Amino acid sequence: MQDLYIEFLPPWVETNLQPAFYDVESGTVLQQTARMYGKINEIIKIINDYRSYDEEIEELQRQMALLRTEMNSFENSVDAQLTSMYNDIIVIVNNKINNLKRYSDEKDEELKAYVDNALINKIMVYNPINGLQEDLQSVIYALYDVNRTNALTATEYDALELTATEYDAEEITASNYDLNGKTILTQ
Repeated sequence: MQDLYIEFLPPWVETNLQPAFYDVESGTVLQQTARMYGKINEIIKIINDYRSYDEEIEELQRQMALLRTEMNSFENSVDAQLTSMYNDIIVIVNNKINNLKRYSDEKDEELKAYVDNALINKIMVYNPINGLQEDLQSVIYALYDVNRTNALTATEYDALELTATEYDAEEITASNYDLNGKTILTQ
């Protein structure tokens, strides 16, 4: 944009005195007035042009506001869709995780049952007490029984004639009673 201004008038124009001569640049009073009139018309035209720009600017601002509203609506729509998709994915993932846990638990139970039924009852070892080949559980019981030399039989226990209070006062654990009951209770 160009700078607009009105050139200063020579001093004799402001005083209403006519000069004795005119220079080429200043010209006559009429020429100077015509130039000033032309400059004022230029200014008026520029101001009018700015007014049309103002209308264009207002139209652009109105369109910008509509575009902003449309963009906000679109953004809200996309956000809602993404949130819905995210929630759907979370539900699907949680269902898959639960299905995998359920499947894993089922297989774990099957494996435990297989180990208990197929392996433990069929693992054969030599019993060190009698030298026979027997299943593992029977051998473990036999080895435990070897250490039960101080166990109390039911008849021996009845012969002690202990009351429940007297028995509780001894504070005997089950394994101590099983292995050393005779020694502990007959002292």
